[in-house]
Amino acid sequence: MSVDLKQCEVVFTGQLESMTRQQAMDLSQLCGAKPKSQVTKQTHFVIVGKVEKTFNEPLTTRKLNANVPVVTESEFLAWCGLVLTQRAHILDRNSTFKSYM
Repeated sequence: MSVDLKQCEVVFTGQLESMTRQQAMDLSQLCGAKPKSQVTKQTHFVIVGKVEKTFNEPLTTRKLNANVPVVTESEFLAWCGLVLTQRAHILDRNSTFKSYM
């Protein structure tokens, strides 16, 4: 699944494996998303880390029951990598252009 989270309100849930919740929120903001702590009517995506649940036990997070599209942590990281790579190319082109002036 290819997602574009720019200008989208996102909420994180579950235990993220690659970073803390605050780091994920900072990274999402750096890449153009709008991180929030609670699901609202304006939420576009819920980004899900590991959610542990045993058989016959209810989910411990209500964020997954909110009828909002779910993005996995790995999909989120892939999107962030793409955004940061695109920015690096733009910066590289700009510095190359300036060196010709």
